[in-house]
Amino acid sequence: MKKSKSEVGKLQPINMNNLGGIYFDNEKQITPHIYNQSGFELIRVDQQMSACKSEVSPHLLQFFIVILNQKGTGVYHFGSNQYQIGPNVLCFIGPYVVSSWHSQTAHQEGYCLCFSETFYNDGLENKSWLRSRHFFSSGNDFVVSLTANQTAFYARLMEEMAAAQQGDGALKYGLLKSYLHLFMEKASLEFFPDNPGRISPAGPALSNGLTNEFLLLCQTDFQALLKGETTFMPALDSYAHRLGISRNYLNDKVKKVTGQSAGYHLQQLYINQAKVFLRQTDWSVNEIAAKVGFNDPAYFARFFKKHTGLSPSVMRKRLTGE
Repeated sequence: MKKSKSEVGKLQPINMNNLGGIYFDNEKQITPHIYNQSGFELIRVDQQMSACKSEVSPHLLQFFIVILNQKGTGVYHFGSNQYQIGPNVLCFIGPYVVSSWHSQTAHQEGYCLCFSETFYNDGLENKSWLRSRHFFSSGNDFVVSLTANQTAFYARLMEEMAAAQQGDGALKYGLLKSYLHLFMEKASLEFFPDNPGRISPAGPALSNGLTNEFLLLCQTDFQALLKGETTFMPALDSYAHRLGISRNYLNDKVKKVTGQSAGYHLQQLYINQAKVFLRQTDWSVNEIAAKVGFNDPAYFARFFKKHTGLSPSVMRKRLTGE
C-alpha cells in the first residue's frame, strides 16, 4: 500500500496513552491507571493481567523504560542492537530509540516500568543524574543478566511500585518516585559498563567528564532531530565552542578516552541511526536522509558509503537478508 504524505518518514510513536494497545493483547484487562498522565506506569506482564504480543513492529519510544523479564524468550531490537532476551534479564532503554519485539515462546512474565524524565526529576536538585547514567547514556540501551538474588530483589521492588500505583492517596506519587529513585540508584551501583553480566557488547568505560559531556550533548541534540524539534545537527566546531575549547583539543581528549575522535562519534550517530531505519522501515533512502538531518540525499549516500563501504541500498539488503 502506498504511504500518504503524512505517513512518510514517520514511525509510530509510543507514549503512555497507547502503550497498552500496542504491546499487549488483552489490553482491556490492564488496570485503568495505565492511561494516566502522571508520567509513570508499572505493568505486570503475565497471561492474566497483560499478555505481551508475539510481534511488535518498529516504533519510537517516547519515555524511559526498564524491563524485567522473568519467564519466556524473544528477540528485542533497540536502535542498532539486537538482543536475545531470556529469563532473569533486565533491560534499560532510553527515550527516542527505535524498538521492535519478536516473541519466541507462548508468553512472557515480568514487569515493564515506564516513566518520563519530568516525573523522575520532579523535586530533584540534580536533574542531569538520570541521563548521565551509563545504562541510558551509552547507546541509549543496556541489557544485563541477573543472578537469582538480583531478580528477586528487583521483582520485589517492582511489586512495591505496583501496590503503590493502585493507591489513591495524596502521597501516592511521592511514594512511587521514592521507589523509582531507589531502583535506579541501586542499579547504578550494581551495573557498570563492563559488568560481567552485560549481554550487549560494552563500549569503553567513560571516566572523563569532558568526554561524557560531549557525548551527552550529541545524544540530546540527535534526539531533538529525531523528534522533529530541529532539522539539523550542530557541527563539531559548535560543540567545541559550547564546551569552551578548540576543535582539536576536543578531538584529542575524546580520543584518549574512547580510542576514537569526537568527529567519529558524531558521524556514528548518523550512520547507526540510518542503519536502524534501513533495517526496520521501508522508507526510501531520500526519506531516511531527511530524517537524520541531510537535506541533500546524494550527499547523504556519499557520506554513508564513505563511512561504511556500502551504499544505503546495498546496506539495506545486507541488514535485512534480502
